[in-house]
Amino acid sequence: MAISSPNSTRWVQVNSQLCTILGYSREELLRMTWSEMTPQPDLDRNLALRDAMLAKGTDNYMMQKRFVRKDGSFVHTELDVRAVRNPDGTLKHLFATVKDITERLQAEAAINRQKDLLELAESMAGLGSWVYDTQSRNIWWSRQMYRNTGRDEALGPPPDLAAYLTYIHPEDRCQVEHFMRAIPDASAMSTAEFRRHPDLGPLRWFRGSVQSQPMATPGFYSYSGTLLDITQLKQAQTTLEQTNAALEQRVTERTAQLRGLNEELEAFSYTVSHDLKAPLRGIDGYSQLLEEEHSSQLNEEGRQFLTRIRRGVLQMGDLISGLLDYSRMERRTMEHQRVDVPALVAQVIEGHSADIEKTHVRLSLQLEPMVLQLDREGMAVVLRNLVGNAIKFSRTRAQPEVEIGSRTEDHRRILWVRDNGVGFDMKYHDRIFGIFQRLQRAEDYQGTGLGLALVAKAVQRMGGRVWAESQPGQGATFFLEFPS
Repeated sequence: MAISSPNSTRWVQVNSQLCTILGYSREELLRMTWSEMTPQPDLDRNLALRDAMLAKGTDNYMMQKRFVRKDGSFVHTELDVRAVRNPDGTLKHLFATVKDITERLQAEAAINRQKDLLELAESMAGLGSWVYDTQSRNIWWSRQMYRNTGRDEALGPPPDLAAYLTYIHPEDRCQVEHFMRAIPDASAMSTAEFRRHPDLGPLRWFRGSVQSQPMATPGFYSYSGTLLDITQLKQAQTTLEQTNAALEQRVTERTAQLRGLNEELEAFSYTVSHDLKAPLRGIDGYSQLLEEEHSSQLNEEGRQFLTRIRRGVLQMGDLISGLLDYSRMERRTMEHQRVDVPALVAQVIEGHSADIEKTHVRLSLQLEPMVLQLDREGMAVVLRNLVGNAIKFSRTRAQPEVEIGSRTEDHRRILWVRDNGVGFDMKYHDRIFGIFQRLQRAEDYQGTGLGLALVAKAVQRMGGRVWAESQPGQGATFFLEFPS
C-alpha cells in the first residue's frame, strides 16, 4: 500500500509490505518517485491512466505494471489507484494498493506453454479433443477437432449431435449416432471408427473415443472425448491386407510347386533305391561268383582288381543308402513324443556292442535322468552316428575311450559324446557337418561323409542345436542341445 502526491510521482507514505515487494527500506522509497522505478512502456501507460483520471474527475484506475526492484529484477504487480479528496472536492492524494502477481503470471505463462505444447502434440498426432456436460450443455473443442472435421473454428463447436453428424460420411452416420447415444453413464471407454464426409476433402478415417463421469449434481454427466486421425493406419492396413493376399497366393502356388517337386523326389528316391541298386547287386553277385569259383584262374593283379571292384560296389551301395537316409530325414514327418534318453542310449550302445567288444573301447556313461519331447527315430539316428564315429576314430588308440553324458543348464538339456580319438582342427568345424565332407582319408577310416550331415539335419528338424569341440590328436566332443 502507498500514498503518493497527485501533482507528482513522489511517494508520500508506504507500508512495510510494499517495501518487501520492491526490496527497498521505507526511508529509501520516500526519497524516490514511483516513476523512476517504472520501466517503459509501463510508465507511459501509468501516466496516461493517471492523467485521464485527473482530467475526467473519476476516482480510480487499475492496471498491471512492472516495478524495478532494488536488485534490478522486475516484479509484476496489479495496481489499484483511488483518488482521496478534500471536503471541498479537491484532490488530496492518491491511494494505491500494490499486489505482487509475479508468481501468478509465471503460473499462467507455464499453463499457456503447456497448452501450446498440448496443441502442438495434438496437431502432430492428429488427435482432437472435446468436453461436454449435460448440465450446462456447454461444448468445448480443441483446435485439432476443427482441423480433423474441417469445420470453421469461427463457428464454434456444433450445437448438437445432428449438426455433428453432418461432418460424418453418410454411410457411417447410423453407426456414429448409435455409438453416441449408447454411451453408458459410466466411466468405461467407448470407441468407434468412421470416415469424414467426402465433401470436406480427401478421405479421412477417425477413431472416436468417449468417456463419461458423473457430475456433482445427480443425474448429470461430463463427457470427454477424442477424435484421432487414423487415415495412415487404415491405409497401412489396406496395404498389409493386399500384401498378405498376394503372399497367400504365392504360398499356394509355391506349395503346389513343392508338392510337385516332392513327388518328383519320391520318384527319384524310388529310382535310386531300385533301379540304381539293382545293377550294383548284379555286379556284386557276379564278382563274388568270380572270386569264389574262378579265383584260381586269375593272377595276383587280377585278384586285386576283383577285390577293388567288390569294395567299390559296397562303397557305392553305402553311399546310395546314405543319400536315401538323408533325403528321408529331410522329408519325413517328425513325430515328437516323450523319449527316455538313458534308455535310448542303452539301445544304441547295444547296437554297437560288437564294435565296442572288437575295439576294446572303455565306455563311460555320465547320464542324468532325462526325458525329452523328440522324434524317437530321429534321435536314434543322431546317437547311432555319433557313437559310431567315436568308436571309429578312437580305435587306433592304445586304450580307446568313449564317454556319453547329459546335463541340464537353465532351460536347456545338453547331451554329449566324447572320444579320445584323432580329433580335428576347429577351423574345419562347419565343414564337417556338410554332405560328403571328410577330414580323414577313406583308406584310413571308412565312411560316406554323410553321417554328420544326417546328424545336423535331424537335430535341426527336432528344434535343437549341434556343435563340436576338438583339437588334433586330442579327441573330439560332440554336443547336442534341446529346449527342456
